[in-house]
Amino acid sequence: MIPLISADSSQHWITGPPRIPIPETRLSYPLITDEEKIYTCLEKTILVFNNNGSIINRIPLNHTCNPGMTPVLGASRKIYMIAENRVLKINTMKIRANESAWEVFLGPETGVLGLNKIIGLAVSISSSYVIVTIERRGLFGYRYDGRLKWSIGPAVNPTGYRQGCRRGFIGCFFISVPVIDLCDANIYVANNQGEVYSVSIRTRRFKWIQDLSWLDRNFTITAGNNGLLYATVPERSIIVALDVLTGSVKWQKVIGPLSTQDSAPVADNRGNLSY
Repeated sequence: MIPLISADSSQHWITGPPRIPIPETRLSYPLITDEEKIYTCLEKTILVFNNNGSIINRIPLNHTCNPGMTPVLGASRKIYMIAENRVLKINTMKIRANESAWEVFLGPETGVLGLNKIIGLAVSISSSYVIVTIERRGLFGYRYDGRLKWSIGPAVNPTGYRQGCRRGFIGCFFISVPVIDLCDANIYVANNQGEVYSVSIRTRRFKWIQDLSWLDRNFTITAGNNGLLYATVPERSIIVALDVLTGSVKWQKVIGPLSTQDSAPVADNRGNLSY
């Protein structure tokens, strides 16, 4: 505001036009392949980088990608990523041939409706599954050709005894990105009540459920691929290690301080964690 002094020395204020906020634009989390190429997305464009930072390709899309989701590498150099209410599949071999490299894997175009909010996805190369978590709907297992093989919610009652959502079924749903253990071919996912699930990829059976609500209901899950599953609680700077066979707590440590946005660790092939 700019003060103006009138002849009678009284002050008047002129207010300028309201400032229009600039929408945030950022790259998605990157995928680094064993070819030393980096794949990321900026709004409606896939960017492919060399490991020296130079851009190799720009691939235009018809849909805006989710910047909070890392693209996932599948079999035959296919990459899967979330864009709006769709899962896209990118054929990296066609990128080299300058052909149309992407297609809708799941979405209205393929007859799959209700994907209003996709929380995350994972790919099991050994089992040939694409696993998708959809908010308030459940966990879904698709084959590479897009056929739905199974789906499951956070509570089941196979033998007359309910498994999952021990605090009540109403309002209970999965809230985490599915995580796949490369050694045991299990899926790990969490619900909004603080429970962690181990789910069989092929049979969708719950192997175990561990309640971590005594720590927090907001945590990230990382597969160690070494017999351990790690749950990181950013608000308390705590990491908890679970046995992948039983779900029992092996140990917990205080680390950090951690960022609430980038608190998920990365595990190497020996199970060492990096934050």
